[in-house]
Amino acid sequence: MNQANFESTAEWLAAIRQASSEELLLGVIRRYVTTRTAEDLADIPAAMRPRLPETRDDILECAVTLAREELKRPTDSPQAALRQMVAVFAEASTRLTRMVDRGAGASPHASDR
Repeated sequence: MNQANFESTAEWLAAIRQASSEELLLGVIRRYVTTRTAEDLADIPAAMRPRLPETRDDILECAVTLAREELKRPTDSPQAALRQMVAVFAEASTRLTRMVDRGAGASPHASDR
């Protein structure tokens, strides 16, 4: 398995937890987004699909959008790819919040860059 191409949710979550700065975390999430296949994205409306994040706000916004989409779905519908995306973006959001709380991010607000 290629380092930049994790397969399991656990591997992505571990990479997020190991990111020691906002830039490293953005890199992990960018890698995650670029490795999603057409099959992974097929069940997610185009307007809600994750895009390459440029700022922490992009990650936070995508986490909320994906979580809302998951909540709209019937519990018996197949949604493994969506569940993984929700988990990855939720973990990234939590990690970003912790970084900001301890001052590890580049700036407290993405717009300050």
